[in-house]
Amino acid sequence: MPRHTVPSRWLDPTRALLAICVWVVISCLAQLTQASDYESPATGVLMLQTGDGVPVPAPLLDTKVQVEVSGSIARVVIEQRFFNRNHMFTEGSWLFPLADKAAVRAMRIEIGDRVIDGRIAEREEARTRYAAAKDEGRISSLVEQQRPNLFSTRLANIPPAESVVVRLEYIETIDIDAGTARVRIPTTLTPRYFSSTATRDDQDAAVIGAPSVDGALLPAEAIPTVQLSASFRGAHIDELKSLHHTIVDSNAPGGGQDEINSHRRSDRHVSFSKTSEPMDRDIVLTWALAGEGEPYAEVFTETVNGANYGLLVLAPQRVETVATQDGVRPPREIIFVIDTSGSMGGESIRQAQAGLQQGLTRLRPEDTFNVIEFNSTFSQLYAVSEPATTRNINQGLEFVRYLAADGGTEMAAALRSALDNVEDSERMRQIVFITDGAVGNEAELFGIIHKLLGSSRLFTVGIGSAPNAWFMRKAAEAGRGSFTYISTAEQVSESMERLFRKLESPLLTDINVETPDGVAVDLEPAKVPDLYAGEPLIVAIKSEQPVSLTLRGTLAGKPWTKTLSLDGATQHIGVSSVWARARIEALSRRIETGAPEAELKPAILDLALEHHLASRYTSFIAEEQTPVRALNEPLGEGKVANLLPAGSEVGVRPEIAVPQYAVHYPNTATSGELFMLIGLVGLLLGVVLIAFERRQSDRRQIIGTPS
Repeated sequence: MPRHTVPSRWLDPTRALLAICVWVVISCLAQLTQASDYESPATGVLMLQTGDGVPVPAPLLDTKVQVEVSGSIARVVIEQRFFNRNHMFTEGSWLFPLADKAAVRAMRIEIGDRVIDGRIAEREEARTRYAAAKDEGRISSLVEQQRPNLFSTRLANIPPAESVVVRLEYIETIDIDAGTARVRIPTTLTPRYFSSTATRDDQDAAVIGAPSVDGALLPAEAIPTVQLSASFRGAHIDELKSLHHTIVDSNAPGGGQDEINSHRRSDRHVSFSKTSEPMDRDIVLTWALAGEGEPYAEVFTETVNGANYGLLVLAPQRVETVATQDGVRPPREIIFVIDTSGSMGGESIRQAQAGLQQGLTRLRPEDTFNVIEFNSTFSQLYAVSEPATTRNINQGLEFVRYLAADGGTEMAAALRSALDNVEDSERMRQIVFITDGAVGNEAELFGIIHKLLGSSRLFTVGIGSAPNAWFMRKAAEAGRGSFTYISTAEQVSESMERLFRKLESPLLTDINVETPDGVAVDLEPAKVPDLYAGEPLIVAIKSEQPVSLTLRGTLAGKPWTKTLSLDGATQHIGVSSVWARARIEALSRRIETGAPEAELKPAILDLALEHHLASRYTSFIAEEQTPVRALNEPLGEGKVANLLPAGSEVGVRPEIAVPQYAVHYPNTATSGELFMLIGLVGLLLGVVLIAFERRQSDRRQIIGTPS
């Protein structure tokens, strides 16, 4: 029997459906492939590209952190030691986080017996010098600021079978809150989400983390670890402890292995109880400031090149709810914004829910409120803020209870919605923004705050073991509010209680700083924000001569005055760096909110070069003069990633043919996996339809029926 051809009227729709399904699958694959451009090998594995193209890992041997705290200033030195176990010369590169207030002021590399000190240079000049040294076979290193709290290092011509040490030093002011001081040293970071409006430069600064220690995919020798040595000088402290690690005090009675206790002493030295710890969570050291009653006050000074620099610190010892002048707390409109994106998965979303629910239960009947949640999109509990009745509060609690972490981090739309509302002149308007801050479009978000803030106050709450603290602190400063950091579930209740007591009544408002007539004085910040109970007031100063400053404000409706003098104050190395970093940030913030960059860049560049600081326009360059690699020898290259923060819940997939792992958050950036599933289902359906049509065709041929 002759074989009949199946008419096109049967096959064309099937072919069209099959073509569409194949197109969807290919598009999804392309999308996932593009996303993988930013995935990095496991943390602590410096991937060395061999001549045959197969990466060979060079393990990160160790990281050492040295902290020296004196009064309200911390000096931190970070040493990262790598070993090139490859047989060829190599270029390595990696991204690393630093404290959000860090003023990076020195860099050095050590290779074998050779020590090369870094020098500050304009960014493009430093890049040119590094490229030349790399091509000429000379050992060189380049340290650049990608974000104010995120830096990159490139190290060229690492000799085979040699260790390399990169040493960075920075200065920062410690955090003080309700009589408790804190210093935080980041060791990893939450991978940043980049919206569709992010530039290529933004995306080039991104890094995707490697599996956490709990993921159990990395062998023990590949887990990056950190050692700690911290000393505290010249101030009595109580209850010294670490939030994430067990530490010991070498000065404690009975020897070095006694755990930290509440003994009070002037000089303390602490380290981890173990030799080292995995780099999957920040090092956070806290201590109680000794003394009661009067606010904690300090003045530090430094003279550099004939200029006088000062740092004034005034911190209330305890959180106290301060009534207004008539004794009645004003009604408020409070808007809670909660991040439910994929990076908040695990412990972070549970902490955020607990904190938000605690805030809802503190509302009073005269208040109004709303709740906004966001990931790839955002939704609101109410169209506009509603009264805090028992019924409405219960609706809010129910709304929060069923939130889940998934999707991207499209923060801009939610921020606009929270800020761009009709303001109620009878109510104090406050916005509480709960997030890990894992975004890359910080400049866009600062611009939104600057444009829409009005009379609102923005308070940020950092969630997780490694939040983007720089962004959240600066967002709060731009919003004339404050930043609260919550790193463990045990801290949620106490930290949120303290925050909400602050929100209910400011401690000190309308603060002005008066300077002597005829003396040029530069202050940072130039305009002092409101002071909330338990928070410090920190003012950095540059003046022609030692001066006295008078602080004036309103405390519980009554005039308040405080005078602090730089004359005779304690000398402290690093005060000038604190002022210069603050001034650079102030100028940079003006650029981010629309000021012409061409007008402000020269001032930022001059400050950074004068004070030897890394900035958006300056970098550290260290280079050896004698070549170590012959020009005809190949140069491998590789990257280092960071461990995911402890508590993160992510998907993990092994890469093919190389000893490394990459990770992805569930739908953090796109809905690629969902589209992939739809495409595969459609493809399967298309195959089934073709098979069915062929079977029908063969049947028609056998029975001889016309098609």
